Amino acid sequence: MTTETNRDKTITEPPADLSERSQTIWRAVAFAGCPAGRLEALHSGLKSLDRADQAAAILDREGLTTTNKASGVVHVHPAQRIEKDARAMFHRVWDQLGLNSLQTPKPWGV
Repeated sequence: MTTETNRDKTITEPPADLSERSQTIWRAVAFAGCPAGRLEALHSGLKSLDRADQAAAILDREGLTTTNKASGVVHVHPAQRIEKDARAMFHRVWDQLGLNSLQTPKPWGV
């Protein structure tokens, strides 16, 4: 990870495997000097957020249900569970990192 100066703070560049949205969130809260464990947890949480967004996009495109081709039985789309579980994981990590305030999150190490 590289660093750059932003608002007179040195920040850690986000991992490339995060979406643009998650990279923006990373830049808002992850400053150089953050403990490695916190950065790893943040990365995991943001990956979960990206997964939830991917599942939501599938649901938007395909609908909330699927129909079994053989029997014609309608089922809840499997992406609903993926979205629910991934969002729950994101919120769990966000809370554990102390970023659940309605106020602007304070970056670690400042």
